[in-house]
Amino acid sequence: MAEEFEQTGLLGPKEWLAILAVAIAVYIYRKFQNALAPSSGSVGNNSATAQAISDDDIRRRNMQEARRRLIEESERKIEENREKLKEKEEQKRREQIERNEKLLDVTKKKPPGDSKSFRREYNPLMGDGGSCSWRPAKKSSARGG
Repeated sequence: MAEEFEQTGLLGPKEWLAILAVAIAVYIYRKFQNALAPSSGSVGNNSATAQAISDDDIRRRNMQEARRRLIEESERKIEENREKLKEKEEQKRREQIERNEKLLDVTKKKPPGDSKSFRREYNPLMGDGGSCSWRPAKKSSARGG
């Protein structure tokens, strides 16, 4: 029987089984290490997560501040445009009133001394006396023979 337990190499079959069992246990431990890590070792990661959260808060505050500034700028521009439109409408209203007053002035009768007097030889029934009056054609023949 002593021959059965004699070692044939560096390690016997039982030692190889023990090494194989330890290797499988290490493999399984590493496989599930990520799932077990947050519950057991969260003290070391607390400062890193707190820093990340504060960075996110700072970023979020900066974004909100930028949005607020953009909104205020757009509201200011809108208000300026409204003022300009009101001024233009007021100017148009004034011009319309002036035009209406001029039309009313035209329809009023003017005093007789201000009217133009026509030339003595002007007779409106005679038509225009300018160069554009009708002239009869020449009576002589242009070609004769």
